[in-house]
Amino acid sequence: MKKTKVLHYIDSLDPGGAETIVMNYALLIDRQQIDMTIVCHDRKGTPYEAILSSAGVRVIYMSDYLHLKKLCKHYIVRRYFHKSGLDKYILRHIFHKEKPDIIHTHLRCNEIIKFAVDGTDCKILHTVHSQPSAYWNNKTAIAQNDFKACTYLVEKKHMQLIALHDGMRQELNELFHVNDTLVFNNGVNFDKFKISETKESIRNSLGIPNSKFVVGHVGRFVPVKNHDLIIESFKKLSELRDNAHLLLVGQGPLRPAIEKKIEEYGLKENVTILDPRNDIPRILKAMDVFLLPSLWEGLGIVLRHPEPLDRTGKEAEPALGRSLLSREHGLDLFLDRGLSALVRRKHVAAQVVRHPPLRP
Repeated sequence: MKKTKVLHYIDSLDPGGAETIVMNYALLIDRQQIDMTIVCHDRKGTPYEAILSSAGVRVIYMSDYLHLKKLCKHYIVRRYFHKSGLDKYILRHIFHKEKPDIIHTHLRCNEIIKFAVDGTDCKILHTVHSQPSAYWNNKTAIAQNDFKACTYLVEKKHMQLIALHDGMRQELNELFHVNDTLVFNNGVNFDKFKISETKESIRNSLGIPNSKFVVGHVGRFVPVKNHDLIIESFKKLSELRDNAHLLLVGQGPLRPAIEKKIEEYGLKENVTILDPRNDIPRILKAMDVFLLPSLWEGLGIVLRHPEPLDRTGKEAEPALGRSLLSREHGLDLFLDRGLSALVRRKHVAAQVVRHPPLRP
């Protein structure tokens, strides 16, 4: 039986929600039926690159066509690669050479895809990983150009839109005047959360005393993840609990500014920041409270990660992570998790959990 050849296009393999989904597709898909390849811009030496390489998943790095394997580690070279327009010609070459049956694209990439698929005769899928109204309904040139390119691909190339949940599906149908948007549910492999190591042992390996009340967050240091709110809230929390400790995992352009703010507030001794890593379920087990105060999310995959765990590491009530953070239910559940004394004095928890609600 002939395999279906699928190319997934995503900008990079930096640890993130969409990148995690693409990686899981590659690791868990039936390779007897699907021949899957990932295409991205350049090598960055990320944990996800190492995982895929060790699993034998084929990844095409566009920068390799310019012999920039080492140079592309430098920001200026990567910026030129993107801004010069070379990337769209290379991507078109890859699509024509590989001749896939399906091209599945992710994140804000419709401009380059519009150019690269010209002359191909394959099915195009596009997963929208963020809340459409926040994703496209702003006046930046990047957002507007991506929306125009997406509209063209839907109307002229019959691109199939994919949503993360029913609310997003309805919004995409209205936005692009279609009625066939599909829903692909983001899943979590619960086997990854069968962690025998104790919370005390994990904290010890991270240099965090077991007596600490650990508040944590996993996410890129970019504006949408709202690290400023996390730091402001933790500052007030630390004034009320001297054993409070903040655990952050991630990398990104805003990390230096957040680190500077932490130092200015005198919180450096009470904050641990870890680089992106492969053992996020293990790190989550070290936390007492998990925060996700994003300005918007489609259905943040990291929000699904706390669900299999309660505070003892056992299987928890479904959608626990989401309930902790929703506008309607977050405060009550946050109180139940041990912060009632703090909130009664100064509305710390309210500041932590109140943000634009996630779509159902």
